[in-house]
Amino acid sequence: VFEERAANFENHAAKLGATAEKAAAVGTANKTTVEGIQATVKSARELTPQVVSAARILLRNPGNQAAYEHFETMKNQWIDNVEKMTGLVDEAIDTKSLLDASEEAIKKDLDKCKVAMANVQPQMLVAGATSIARRANRILLVAKREVENSEDPKFREAVKAASDELSKTISPMVMDAKAVAGSISDPG
Repeated sequence: VFEERAANFENHAAKLGATAEKAAAVGTANKTTVEGIQATVKSARELTPQVVSAARILLRNPGNQAAYEHFETMKNQWIDNVEKMTGLVDEAIDTKSLLDASEEAIKKDLDKCKVAMANVQPQMLVAGATSIARRANRILLVAKREVENSEDPKFREAVKAASDELSKTISPMVMDAKAVAGSISDPG
């Protein structure tokens, strides 16, 4: 189980880095932002195997305080770095393009959920719903940044209202998907 999860984490981290590099290449970023993205991608590539190694050590030594603290340190460094990378990517990509791409990706995830339901594949359904939730949370982060950076009170109010509405739907959607997945073979 650990090796599978470690491989998933490493694959996800690699995709994050590749996506950030694409954003740096095609975005409207200045040189400093592009260099920042490149540096955080490099750091993520260095930190990812260290997080996996620290997790493996902790798994083998569950009561070891030093192993726990080392894992927490590595994990937090990785998270901080990825959050910095995300912020830099946000600077590099124009908001409308990001929202349009997110909308298209959510539609594809929704199609995957429909296929999962039709084919009685509970894991695929939950994975699709989780992906939709992750993308929706990303949209909320972008919306929050737009509200913080705008001086137009009407725009701020409209974006905040839309964000609040979206935010209320995410957890119920995931819980509903899990409930459906749990009884996916029951047609009633």
